Amino acid sequence: MVTPALTVVPNSPSLANDLRYSAGSNRLQNQDELDRIIGVWTRQQDQHEAMRLLQSQRIPAGAVLTNQQLLEDQHFEARGFFEEITHPDVGTYRDIGMPWKLSDTPVHARLPAPGLGEHNDNVLGEILGLTADELCSLEERDVIGNVPLNTRE
Repeated sequence: MVTPALTVVPNSPSLANDLRYSAGSNRLQNQDELDRIIGVWTRQQDQHEAMRLLQSQRIPAGAVLTNQQLLEDQHFEARGFFEEITHPDVGTYRDIGMPWKLSDTPVHARLPAPGLGEHNDNVLGEILGLTADELCSLEERDVIGNVPLNTRE
């Protein structure tokens, strides 16, 4: 029995009857050639059309999108996937929200990304127990800090 996935690749009707691809172990042994055949087909398709065709045959598939395409994706927009975050250094921007939606307990974006070294005192001092003198020593030796080394004068 051949996998149904191979029957949706147009211009390759022989795949459906090819014993090299009739079972998982056979497909694994002939993986390089099968990947080449499927690769040729997918490169000739619009990513959304290929996704719809494969999904119509109950084959899990998703379009590969660039970052810009993700930001403009109608599905993500309709799901409220992106949220605006305000960062003290870079201003307000769109960022990914939570990938799940809960009806009774809505989840919203977390805080903006911390600044460089923003949590040094908390993590190194309060959690790991370094003293103030030890923290100062690390700063003096440029082991830790809140300014990138390559931007210092």
